[in-house]
Amino acid sequence: MRKDYFGRLEKKLRLISKPAWFETSILRNAFIACLSFLVVACNSQQSVDIQPNDDAKTDIMMLSGTGSDDAVKWDFYCSEGQNCGQWSKIDVPSNWEQQGFGNYDYGYIPDKHSEQGIYRRDFSLPADWSGRKIEIVFDGVMTDATVFVNQQQVGPTHQGGFYRFSYDITPFLKSGEANELKVVVDKVSANKSIEAAERAADYWVFGGIYRQVFLQSLPQSHIDWVSLDAKASGEFKMDVYLEGLDNSNASAVEAQILDLDGNPVSETFNAKLDGNKVHLATNVDSPELWSAETPNLYQVRIDLKEGSKTLHSFDKTFGFRTFELRPHDGLYLNGEKIILKGVNRHSFRPATGRTMTKQASIDDIKTMKSMNMNAVRMSHYPPDVHFLEAADRLGIYVINELGTWQKPVIDTPSARRLVAQLVKRDQAHPSILFWANGNEGGFNTDVDDDYHLYDIQNRPILHPWELFRNIDTDHYPTYSELVAKKARNEVFFPTEFLHGLYDGGHGAGLRDFWDFMMSTPVGAGGFLWVFADEGVERTDQNGRVDTDFNHAPDGIVGPYGEKEASFFTIKEIWSPIQVENLKNGQLLAGSFDGQLQVKNLYDFVDLSTMSLEWRLYQPVTAFSDKKQLVASNKATLPAIKPDSTGTVQLNLPDNWQQNGWLEVEFFDQQQNSIWTDAWPIQSAAKLAKLTQEQFENQASATKPAQIVSQNESELAVKAADRKIIFDATTGLLKSYSKQGQTAALTNGPRLLRSDNSLNKGVYNGIGSWLTHDPNAEKEAQQDKKPTELKSEIIANDLVIEVMNPPAGITKLTWTVHPEGHLSMDVDYWLDGEYILHGVGFNYPKKAIEHKRWLGDGPYRVWANRLEGVNYSVWENDYNEGVAGERWELPEFKGYFSDIQWLTLSSQQSEITFSTATPDLYARVMQPDDGERPDNTLALKYDEEISFLHRISAIGSKFHAAHHLGPQGRPVAERGINNIKLTIY
Repeated sequence: MRKDYFGRLEKKLRLISKPAWFETSILRNAFIACLSFLVVACNSQQSVDIQPNDDAKTDIMMLSGTGSDDAVKWDFYCSEGQNCGQWSKIDVPSNWEQQGFGNYDYGYIPDKHSEQGIYRRDFSLPADWSGRKIEIVFDGVMTDATVFVNQQQVGPTHQGGFYRFSYDITPFLKSGEANELKVVVDKVSANKSIEAAERAADYWVFGGIYRQVFLQSLPQSHIDWVSLDAKASGEFKMDVYLEGLDNSNASAVEAQILDLDGNPVSETFNAKLDGNKVHLATNVDSPELWSAETPNLYQVRIDLKEGSKTLHSFDKTFGFRTFELRPHDGLYLNGEKIILKGVNRHSFRPATGRTMTKQASIDDIKTMKSMNMNAVRMSHYPPDVHFLEAADRLGIYVINELGTWQKPVIDTPSARRLVAQLVKRDQAHPSILFWANGNEGGFNTDVDDDYHLYDIQNRPILHPWELFRNIDTDHYPTYSELVAKKARNEVFFPTEFLHGLYDGGHGAGLRDFWDFMMSTPVGAGGFLWVFADEGVERTDQNGRVDTDFNHAPDGIVGPYGEKEASFFTIKEIWSPIQVENLKNGQLLAGSFDGQLQVKNLYDFVDLSTMSLEWRLYQPVTAFSDKKQLVASNKATLPAIKPDSTGTVQLNLPDNWQQNGWLEVEFFDQQQNSIWTDAWPIQSAAKLAKLTQEQFENQASATKPAQIVSQNESELAVKAADRKIIFDATTGLLKSYSKQGQTAALTNGPRLLRSDNSLNKGVYNGIGSWLTHDPNAEKEAQQDKKPTELKSEIIANDLVIEVMNPPAGITKLTWTVHPEGHLSMDVDYWLDGEYILHGVGFNYPKKAIEHKRWLGDGPYRVWANRLEGVNYSVWENDYNEGVAGERWELPEFKGYFSDIQWLTLSSQQSEITFSTATPDLYARVMQPDDGERPDNTLALKYDEEISFLHRISAIGSKFHAAHHLGPQGRPVAERGINNIKLTIY
């Protein structure tokens, strides 16, 4: 802060009444220094109120808040809908629907509401703004805005809801007295092409002044805007655009590059004026480069000079980096090939609609980066300025997009105006790699080259969903369509893929897609649809969160940031540190030597600033206490270079093999968790034995199990406090119950198999999948011999062998132990292609209030979404969560992988299953579908509890699972499958 301004501020403060402590010089100077920080001298429109500033600076005075967290009350009148027809107060910025006014509309639903809002407020100007140019700036108004100052319209109505626009209001102002501001906002645009482009879209549409409004005071001769290009080589060039030179003696533009602390990193460089545009250039030796991994930033200070006098001073933040598209090869940043791990994002919060805050932008980017993403597409409109500022500082690549949903396109005069507003505002941000000229056919090709009129960097232009200028951004390709891209030999990254819907899409299919993408030289990554469920708190429905049926429950996270299962799948698959010699969840062999082969998938940084922590846990059975940490240690990783593999020695204790499992968590240089791998140490058979031994040690058994009755229909057995009944006609368990408990396990093991010969793995359109072939079963039963139960006592156990078991089952043996637990050993035969197979039981739903298990968790899995879970002990209470609809997460119901044991309980009942069969899945109850599930429908069958060797996959919004890759397809099976269970 300049000394002369500091002195002027102190003199003004002496004229007002002051507390006693103001007379103490140290406190007074500290107070003045704090006030000085409120002065913002910038062109990036920092969102704070300020005092009048030095004549060479741009002064800012806020008329609104900067976001929803510091909004300012204005007078407001709404023409129709909620709270219409009367003057009241409204927060600015806000969407008026979220303030309890007007009506709600989802984008492409016809016959939208068309209310008009009228805003009013008064303002007074600082005295030392006299003689300067005063502009009013709006960062975003939905949709048509007509602005009046002192009852005079200050310019043409602005049309377009996502863009910064301004008016010179100097001629309309009154000096030394209050000025009246009125803004008339029409929610529905009078321009039909803008209405179609911005509001006939697949998202909620709102009305109102929803981004910040401020006045800026400028010298009459001033810098309007700049377009700059800072190369990785240190070459810097810049076009400076000037205004108000007609009556000026301005002679030159002078500039200097500084670091963010204000320290010079270049000599001053300048150029003489020759019109309203000035070109400057310099070089910086060995600048620190900007990338998503190394977001190094600088600032350039630009002065408009009249001789030695500074007429206007202007700062702009930027980064040194060189971005290239190399046709038929890939995307290169600073000479290194990069892969985009991206997601689409709307600017949205449930309570405030499209009115955001700086912190919300930071939070969204941090959430994306916590999924190991490095890119985001601004679908389908430009974001708030503070989002791009956060992208620059935190490090994430950006596609910035003109707001055109689909056809019809914006008319050419409007499109030219909006492109200029977009690029002039955002050109200097190093995070922006591409401009997208609309979305999915909404490309006004007349303006494809307009972006480069304002962007000296000549960033590539995208047509999202088509091949344009050597970049293929095809939307929602199937796996086979993806594979075909390789022969086309064009740089390829879908700007939308694996469309989320409820629990489908996103992580489901990502492994297949990503493995192929990384196998082809022209694969450059992709952008998942979409970051967050767009659920709005409806003020007309008592705050109900509405995703408009299945139009908007598409997110990886919920509307309040709830992490859905795909969050963790993406985090694992896109982790920049991968363990090559051990798959996550793989059983550690006794020969494991404590070495990990670690691959560095970062593009720019080695791993020397990264670290890990390993943790060993004791074995846990179903009858043990909670998991217990035995040993742990932290270590810095070696300097493994990008795209290289190196060895990391964990230095585990000598007795590591006695433990239950090993976790290794990786951390980045800021100590953010990258991913955690976990590997079981004890085999399923060993854990099943430990579980049985612990149960038997805790139980009391004085005599073997006894057959208490047997007839043509059933065989009843008593063992300890258990009563067990078998169906004599099938050999299946008819009932397993404990004394004093109301719930019983029944009707199993029933063979479950979904044969692809029946339904081709496709949702059959009536709400269910076929889980077995009833005709084949009937035919098999016709030729089957009668079932017979043979029993004998072996080593105090009652062993019951089922002769001629039900169709498909080739062996079924029961063992009733004296302590009351029951073991099952079943073989079944398969010959075909299967979506699912295993065995199931019935168990009362009311007896399932809680589950605890050892295996992968805490989230459920699908056949094409197996990543994102870790081996450990997990538990959760019953819920009816549906991702995108009821955000009770993790969901209670569904498939869970690598199950070692599982306990289901309620206040009245408890039952435990353990298995010696490795790599077994358990399905707990029938997963709930969303309201309109499309291709995300879960395979349905009646058995509440099942144990499976193969589970079904899940589709995305647009494609059935088998179209998303090999993991989603039926698997050919021929032979015997075995499942061993012990029931407690």
